[in-house]
Amino acid sequence: MLERRKSFSVVEKLIGISIVLIIFATLLVASVGKGVAFDSRQSARSWASQMYPNERTTSVMCQTFDTDGDGYLSCSIRINEYQPIALDCPVIMSFNKECRMSRTTNR
Repeated sequence: MLERRKSFSVVEKLIGISIVLIIFATLLVASVGKGVAFDSRQSARSWASQMYPNERTTSVMCQTFDTDGDGYLSCSIRINEYQPIALDCPVIMSFNKECRMSRTTNR
């Protein structure tokens, strides 16, 4: 008679776990990539409404990815017809909470 297997082998378990992790990582990257700029634009609008409560935010533009790896996207906002204001707003998967004024270098 044939003996029945009581459980999966270690290799089978590792293969199953790795497949699940690959699927999870793919879904995570896909979901994060779609909302990054949108959430940063919302943060920039929120910052503008707090800093300039009586003014109307005309436009908000943000980059689509973090170019310098500091957890912030570069955004610019225009309030009414004034000069644009450069901001750094947090990326979706970041510990940073609020927008900050962009750092400028003196040359």
